[in-house]
Amino acid sequence: MKNIAVFTYNFTVEYSISVLKGIYEYFEKCPGVRVFYAQTKLPNSGAGFFEYQYWAAAEFLNTNSIDEVILLSNSYFYYIPREDFLKTFQPFFNKPCVSVGFDLQKKNTYYTATECKDAYDEIVGHMKNQHGCKRFAFFSANQVGSAEAVERYEAYKAALKKHGLEFDEKRVFDGRFTSNSAQEELRKRIKSEEDIDFDVIICANDLMAVGCIDYFIGLGISIPEKVKIVGFDNTSHAALCNPGITTIDPSIEMQGRDAAEMAVSLFDKKKKERRHVTPLQIRYRRSCGCNGKSDSRYMDIYRNLIGYYDDMTQIDFIFDFLKGASSLTEIANSIEKVGFQFGFSTLSVFMYDEPFELEKKDAFEVPNQIRFVMHLDFDKNTRIVVDDGEVFNPHEKILPDFFEKDGILNDGQFILQPVFLGNYQYGYLVCRLRRSSFGVNSIVLKILITVLAQSYDYTKTLRRAKFIDSANHMLTNHNIDLKIKSSTDELTGVLNRRGFLNNAQKIISFATDLNMAGLVFFADLDGLKKINDNYGHEYGDIAIQLQTKVLKEAFRQTDIVGRLSGDEFGVVSIGMAMDYVDVVRKKVEVLNKKFTEENKLPFELSISIGAAGFDANDTNLAELLKRADADLYEQKKIHHAQQKGQ
Repeated sequence: MKNIAVFTYNFTVEYSISVLKGIYEYFEKCPGVRVFYAQTKLPNSGAGFFEYQYWAAAEFLNTNSIDEVILLSNSYFYYIPREDFLKTFQPFFNKPCVSVGFDLQKKNTYYTATECKDAYDEIVGHMKNQHGCKRFAFFSANQVGSAEAVERYEAYKAALKKHGLEFDEKRVFDGRFTSNSAQEELRKRIKSEEDIDFDVIICANDLMAVGCIDYFIGLGISIPEKVKIVGFDNTSHAALCNPGITTIDPSIEMQGRDAAEMAVSLFDKKKKERRHVTPLQIRYRRSCGCNGKSDSRYMDIYRNLIGYYDDMTQIDFIFDFLKGASSLTEIANSIEKVGFQFGFSTLSVFMYDEPFELEKKDAFEVPNQIRFVMHLDFDKNTRIVVDDGEVFNPHEKILPDFFEKDGILNDGQFILQPVFLGNYQYGYLVCRLRRSSFGVNSIVLKILITVLAQSYDYTKTLRRAKFIDSANHMLTNHNIDLKIKSSTDELTGVLNRRGFLNNAQKIISFATDLNMAGLVFFADLDGLKKINDNYGHEYGDIAIQLQTKVLKEAFRQTDIVGRLSGDEFGVVSIGMAMDYVDVVRKKVEVLNKKFTEENKLPFELSISIGAAGFDANDTNLAELLKRADADLYEQKKIHHAQQKGQ
């Protein structure tokens, strides 16, 4: 079995999506190969709050089990200079490496490339001979200064020279490969039609061509009658723009297929050509004065648009379904039920025994061990979820030994995604792809890693709670008598006010001594007076008893539930985070409806819940209950406002 790692900056840019689609389609027909795709961003990246966390994927794939690497070099060069890129990926150059876009000029590296020289020669000749253009302008990406930007700029100048046309530096506009940068530059230099001293402007990419069209139309300048515009890349923007943009098509998907083919050909270790050139084509459309020929791009965009709405519906469904789960077992149950909605057929999760904090300034070092915790196969309808799964060294392998032995993940194509939440790293997951919808899969994975991280914390909390339970028995032997019986509420069977206040404060102090935090809840049964007035106190007692059962079922066995007064309850939850408050409220709401129907009540059970967090610096139960009560009051205001709105 051969293993290939494919690195791109991210899964959501059209260029990367197209290259990855080409790679994916080629490897679909290659048995005996496992392909691991990773969006890595950059180590210590300043972009976003936690984007630097994605670099962990690259470190996990820098293992002895990876045989070759495919790098989407172009996807990185916009964000990082070539020299820094080479330094960043230096550890991977000891293996055969195929670069998409540029020659990295390193031992063991090969590359697929396009030569835009001939394409610019053709488009300049076309504009001169077919449309009579003599004064040419160029919208460069010189503000970026990437190798790609330089190559296109130089090819444009060479084409002018070949066709005997004047190169005028005053007709060069500098942008950043974006529509906004193009419009910013035009606003500085062109105020009206009189400022235009060129017949055609050739842009280094389609986005800047779109910016030119939008700006000129805003000035009332007609395209292509007054100014003709040419782009580069043949993105969806070029096809959907009005007028459609004549553009140079770099056959991006074909570059991906060529890179995959080159990677496979390297397995036999024979001497190969280091370079493969993918031919470019010109797509003539209305922006240069041509009528335009129909091409498959429009149908591709239409299919993608239809698929986009389906995918967004699925993502919304997945998010709503998963957010109610708590423990890893519940997560596994939920994922199994919606597995058909995912863009992948298996999900394998590997976690550290303890998550660790990783700041933006820190270098990520792969730990020496990681633990298998979950594997779901949606096609075979099988799953493995374990507390103490096999531990292995991720420096040496991506998957544990029993995966290889049992053939759990044979050849196929997978995404490797770090599991992180905020500054904390938890491990990684590996999922087998069903299709090449990398952009949508990226969103689904963001939901999944967040839920997995939270559920992993929650599962560990449950284990700690069992420890606390055992510790409580030990404390009892040391004359700390909780006096449960003498502190029990006669109507409900839970702790009464005195018993709750006494025991809850002890448990909070005990938990914080163990360096644990948690939540205090204050709950108020809605409409008890109305129930007593309309149906009698007997029904009022039934409502209180049933609401107690709801709370006991909604909370964990290790949580302390007490009745503080007629319609007020308190709960202490060790190790529970504020993120779970909405989950608890939702569970209570569902259980209230269930108990109302099962008991055929003439009214609907309802309760308002507020919460406050405690830690070692904040342990006073009375103050915590006050804050939870204040939160409850805010929840009631929101509830009343919603009822008025209805």
